Amino acid sequence: MPDTKKTPAPGTPIDLAPFGRTRYFYGSDPRKMRFVDALRADDAYLPSDPDGSGRRHIGLVWEDPRDIYSIAVTYEGEMPDPQDVEVQYWRRNWPFRFRDEGRGAGRGWIGRDDHYRGEWITALSDVVVEGNRVIYNFYHLDITEIPDVRALEGAEDFNAEFRTALKFRLLFPEGAQPKVKRIEAYTKGEWKTGEVDIFGVGDADVDAYNGYVTSVERRGEALHVEYLYIPAPADDFPHRRTVITVRDPHHPFSFCASDVEEHQVEAYPAGPCSRKEPGKPLYIADYGILVRPGGDTRDPQTIIEQLTKSGKPSIYDRVFDEPEQTFERAMREIPRLRAPFQHPPIGRYCPLGCEGSRQRFALRYNGNFFVDKRANKAMGKDTKDLLWPGAAMYFRFGSGDFPNWREYENACEQRWSSDGAPIITSTWVDRDIEYTQTVFAAYLREDMGRYFEKRGDEDIVLLVRFEIRNVAHDDRRAHLWLKWEPHESVEYSNSILSAVGRLARTEQLDSDELACRADRPDVPQSFNWIVRPYEKPLVRARIDLGKGCAFTQPYSDSREGPAGIPTAFHYETDLVGGERDVVTFVFPYPTLTSDEDIQLLGSVDYNTKLKDVRDFWTAFVRSGMKLSIPDKMIEDFFRFVPVHVAITATKDPRSGEYVLPAATFHYGACGNEAIIQIRQLDYRGMHAQAEKYLDGLLFVQGANLLDGNFQTKEGSFAGASLYDGKPLDASFAYNTDHGFILWMLSEHYFLTRDKEWLRRVAPNIVAGCDFIIRERQATKIEENGKRVPEYGLLPAGHLEDNDEWRYWFAVNAHAYLGIKWASESLAEIEHPEAERLAKEAQEYLNDILAAVERARIESPVVTLPDNTSIPHIPIRTDIRGPEWGWFREGAYGPLHLVDGHVLEPNDQRVTWIMKYLEDLVYPTRDLGRPIDLEKYWFSQAGITIQANLLNNGVAYVRRDEPKHAVRALFNDFAASIYPDVLVFTEHPVVQLSRGVGPYYKTPDECGFLNTLRACLVIEEDDTLFLAKAAPVSWFRVGETVAVENAATWFGPVSYSIAVGETCLKANVKPPRRNPPAKLAMRLRRADGKQITAVSVNGQPVEFDSQREIVWLDPKLDDIVLTADS
Repeated sequence: MPDTKKTPAPGTPIDLAPFGRTRYFYGSDPRKMRFVDALRADDAYLPSDPDGSGRRHIGLVWEDPRDIYSIAVTYEGEMPDPQDVEVQYWRRNWPFRFRDEGRGAGRGWIGRDDHYRGEWITALSDVVVEGNRVIYNFYHLDITEIPDVRALEGAEDFNAEFRTALKFRLLFPEGAQPKVKRIEAYTKGEWKTGEVDIFGVGDADVDAYNGYVTSVERRGEALHVEYLYIPAPADDFPHRRTVITVRDPHHPFSFCASDVEEHQVEAYPAGPCSRKEPGKPLYIADYGILVRPGGDTRDPQTIIEQLTKSGKPSIYDRVFDEPEQTFERAMREIPRLRAPFQHPPIGRYCPLGCEGSRQRFALRYNGNFFVDKRANKAMGKDTKDLLWPGAAMYFRFGSGDFPNWREYENACEQRWSSDGAPIITSTWVDRDIEYTQTVFAAYLREDMGRYFEKRGDEDIVLLVRFEIRNVAHDDRRAHLWLKWEPHESVEYSNSILSAVGRLARTEQLDSDELACRADRPDVPQSFNWIVRPYEKPLVRARIDLGKGCAFTQPYSDSREGPAGIPTAFHYETDLVGGERDVVTFVFPYPTLTSDEDIQLLGSVDYNTKLKDVRDFWTAFVRSGMKLSIPDKMIEDFFRFVPVHVAITATKDPRSGEYVLPAATFHYGACGNEAIIQIRQLDYRGMHAQAEKYLDGLLFVQGANLLDGNFQTKEGSFAGASLYDGKPLDASFAYNTDHGFILWMLSEHYFLTRDKEWLRRVAPNIVAGCDFIIRERQATKIEENGKRVPEYGLLPAGHLEDNDEWRYWFAVNAHAYLGIKWASESLAEIEHPEAERLAKEAQEYLNDILAAVERARIESPVVTLPDNTSIPHIPIRTDIRGPEWGWFREGAYGPLHLVDGHVLEPNDQRVTWIMKYLEDLVYPTRDLGRPIDLEKYWFSQAGITIQANLLNNGVAYVRRDEPKHAVRALFNDFAASIYPDVLVFTEHPVVQLSRGVGPYYKTPDECGFLNTLRACLVIEEDDTLFLAKAAPVSWFRVGETVAVENAATWFGPVSYSIAVGETCLKANVKPPRRNPPAKLAMRLRRADGKQITAVSVNGQPVEFDSQREIVWLDPKLDDIVLTADS
């Protein structure tokens, strides 16, 4: 903090240099950078050691960026030519993209800067010399300084006359060694005076961030504080504010000066709507503290009464009074996803393949399909037989003449097979002809076989059968077309459709080329289509015709398409009223050229393959936990998701290991999202599959240096891909990966109690723990007898999608849980390192809690709609308020401290987090999604943009707040689901109904199911809780909820609850492997009837009617429960 003896006068320019540190910056490698405090001699700073070019520097650094308009330097003695001194700032992403330019919640990914990665940019300046003081006034930012025109024109700070940076430096000319007496760094505005009276605190120390405390004195019941502060700018980012911290011994807290001071609200454009807003008092109800603005003479009780009376209940509180959310209401009030708008022009699609296969097709929402080398993440030899006309091929089926390709919404009805097999049917009616298309993938040469037995590089085919039916009473001619892009010249003979050449355009520039390219219909085309013949025909499909005839012909549905070369397959059949015809296509994924391959393709039998595929996948679906619930769409989704995961996982033929990526198409491996999937499989009792995928993560352990200021990679876990038996780079480079993978290794043991497996992987677990222990030593730094804010945390690094290197609480929470659970699991096999790791976990927990508490104290309180204020828990160290964007503040915010068992669910800090999320994150424009709070606060809020990265639903279950949990569960499902084929979008980013992201987004699907599992079955220390947050709407008269063979930390559990007019009947088979100490079940009725008596196996037992809980004997083999109403 700045020396109060040097407090500036009110009304003077704002110099932010005293809030930073004067340092040298050595090194260009982010992991080897050194920040060294500048040396002083004779009351002046000395410049740094010379760099490779002989130039020295001196700089300023802050923990968070500052907006600097000018830099002034005062020299002691001889000074260099001011024109030869470069004022430079550290830049990677600034100027940050204008928030409102990003579509919807796309603003959540706006980049930020960090101290480690970037480059030095020389600020163009007007140089003013005043004796031995030189002032560098920055010109507005332009292309001569940062040549990225797109970044400049799309910037939040357009034509900025300041530079926003974490670091500035003065780079002196070669050979110069000036002594610097003072550096000043000015932001816009002048210091203003402010004052408050604080009631409810003792004699506390008070300090300021970006400001000066000028007076603290006791005035009766109040602590009177006077200060200088920065007037609030229009864009009120944390680094642009003055924060006053009141270090009360019982309830330390901070507030933003601009929140309680009168401030000008500017209209845009400036005009009569500009106004002054009076300062507002802050009432921190949980502390009993009131901050009263200076000049407000009302007594504290009057202020509190007026504040609370004029406020509106917070969303968090309103949920308690609202009838519990239902599936029907959520589906009714949340707009349905619209398939064509998901990454147009492709729209929503479903990948189709075989277990672990490296080859996949993608069926679009309209019955068309594509293959794509890039989207399917082809590596090495994967492409050796893919003789395609481009990196991707887009196949379309048309109906009618003129053909309808159905590139529009609701063009057909599509559904997944009800037995869970990945067999998709699309149906549409076109000009009295009904087309029913059935599509699935199978192996070309092999049958489906057993799970895990394939290499992963076997060739597959897509089988497509059309049943064509005349729905009219009189005769009709039906037409079925097939064409694809990039264009090829095609031939059809002996049931084989082959490509004989690739089409190319030859440019002829003898006409008005510019006009032609503007698509002027009155200007002749200036190019021709030609065929570039292949050396031999390339087989694209085998087609088994029905009663009609087929041929190839030219076809183009655009003015510039080829019109004279046969590029389309056309089938015609005449049907009398009600008559059917069948056409079957077999598309090989690899390109077939030999007679043997063509003969092989001809041997593929549709019905045989259909039975083989159905038998394989239905057996797979039946292999895990069973679920029966009244909301059948969710039940079916539960059954289908493991199939999505199995198609998504990719097997490396050489090593036999699996990579479980973040999506089937496009996204590569990332450890945290792999774990979300593995956890769901383990919860279902699909332990062999979970173990296979964990083995793939163990295989790449230590292969990659985590993306951050880490110095070693031994023992590190990352979601790295692999190919040909060799680990590849972890493309996503999330620091969250390490902790997620580490704790999942222990949870897999807790769910299986497989001690032999644990002994096998124990060295990996210990190495993963030692990586954390080793790396966090670098932050154990004390300065002037005080710990740095990040003391004991992992080095600054990459959180998740946002890649700036910072000290993130989510990263550390999951890493801590990894060590904690490792010590507990290893203790069960009497591993010699268990005790050491337990001690390390406790020390780590203490350091995280200290860092969180310091950040909480120094972050200003936030105000809820009810006009009460609550403390704000930041997502990292070194920030005074919210971070930017929903992804940081919502998806990976402080709630991960609960996931990581750093904070207990019912800790008061978690209540603050929940209230903050519900009211100030989820339904807001900057940190969530703006919604109509009057009409849709209940259904369209309650979740973050990518809902399944944040376990708020699970946290609510653990807090025993079932209404909140059920609301989060159903809102998540309704916002994410495509009801026809039961797949999730990654996130409706632009707005509800507009999905974004590739398919299958299996981590998000599994994340939802993990929340569902918590509602139905959840472990709490030595207690197993059943139906703790099962929706009350599932307990209508006549309904049954049943869970069969759910894996738990205590062994498999099964139960059912049936609702009758006058009683509930439940059957429970408690876990027998290592039974819990306590077993509880929540009993609820949708009709509101009170439960009056409960009996177990014919004997009466106590029922907690307030909590709706009955405690059961976990030692019983079978429990038959009756609850009378």
